[in-house]
Amino acid sequence: MNNFDNISIKRKLLIVDDSLINKAILKKILDPEFKILTASNGQEALDILQIERLNIAIILLDINMPVMDGYEFLVEFKKLSISNNIPVIIQTHKDNDEDEVKALSLGANDFVTKPYNAKIILHRIKNLISFRENASIVRILQYDSLTQLLSKDYFYQQALQYLTVHSDRKYKLLVSDIANFKIVNDMFGMDLGNKVLANYASILKTYFPSTPLARIGADVFAVLLPQEVEVNEEIVAKINDSLNSSQIISMNMTLKFGLYMIEDIHVNISQMCDRAVLAIKAIKGIYGKNLIVYDDSFLKNLLKEQMIQESMESALINNEFKVYFQPKYDFNANKISGAEALVRWISKENGFMNPGEFIPLFERNGFISRLDYFVWENTCKVLSKWKKDGRELIPISVNVSRVDFYTSHIVDDLLSLIKTYDIPIEYLHLEITESAYTTNP
Repeated sequence: MNNFDNISIKRKLLIVDDSLINKAILKKILDPEFKILTASNGQEALDILQIERLNIAIILLDINMPVMDGYEFLVEFKKLSISNNIPVIIQTHKDNDEDEVKALSLGANDFVTKPYNAKIILHRIKNLISFRENASIVRILQYDSLTQLLSKDYFYQQALQYLTVHSDRKYKLLVSDIANFKIVNDMFGMDLGNKVLANYASILKTYFPSTPLARIGADVFAVLLPQEVEVNEEIVAKINDSLNSSQIISMNMTLKFGLYMIEDIHVNISQMCDRAVLAIKAIKGIYGKNLIVYDDSFLKNLLKEQMIQESMESALINNEFKVYFQPKYDFNANKISGAEALVRWISKENGFMNPGEFIPLFERNGFISRLDYFVWENTCKVLSKWKKDGRELIPISVNVSRVDFYTSHIVDDLLSLIKTYDIPIEYLHLEITESAYTTNP
């Protein structure tokens, strides 16, 4: 059973013929299987296609017609974007090889002869539709509909095939990402955003012809290149200039590129692409740095980040985070005038953790707000104890990070702590971290 037999919905068939008798015969043969549309010449057929171009499964075309004959129709039809999706069968008289050869050379897909043989016509139409629909399904799976580049999965297949067949050569993967592309969609709408992506795909084709090229993410593109093909900051700057000079939108865009040098072809292609993307993340936000080559340190950092994220919750519960107070000394008064609360992580498994490793990560994943609250509360506890012990109080500064500003209850949290631990408000100083305002002044 073929693909045609599995679908019960009637497809539309367009008969283009000026003979009423021919149309009547064909309708009688085809009506049980198809919804029939008719045109008396090529121009009428083109007019119908303007309306029904997405619904017509096949065209049955006569050659000799007034106004616009079959040959002229084929010439005009070939100019339409839908011509690759709708097969054309021409009708010829027996032993008329010239008509067949000329029509096939103009893009017709098959022919049937007059007088009509009902079984042959039905089989040829069904087979041609099934073949074309199966080909369309394959194309949908192999190509990205927006950019007409290879789809992600098909690119992985093609890249692996290249590496296997050309095992004597060295290759590299160049992956690019349009920085902050979400802003483009938010400001200009998805339709214009899609035009930008399609245009960028065309630009990449001009720079990297005849090599596997794909859209592997929303705004992420990948190309497989021989290692001898030079890729440097100057080349990627030219690609970036080409994108911005297209003037599809009134906004300068920045491309970031990651290079993965392929040493082991047994590494999964998707992992290679992921590693190139991982390298790109290291230069996001760095002005003037648009190309980076992946090395294993990026993967080590990623694994370390995963370890930190997996253990941060339990570390807070198990009191692995410690609050230390760094004194502020007043040389004029010759005494300690205040202190700054600092948090340190003494991991049970990994020992002392460098704050530079976990603080930026916590700021990105939002955990910093819980850690900040932990520091605030422990600072309030210390001030409360000093007060109860009759010791002289000094102001202590606590950090307020970027994430804290996005929590609507920050003021309530701070005032609640001051009230709970009964400390004078002037002894809890707030120190705003640089990241709170450098990312969004």
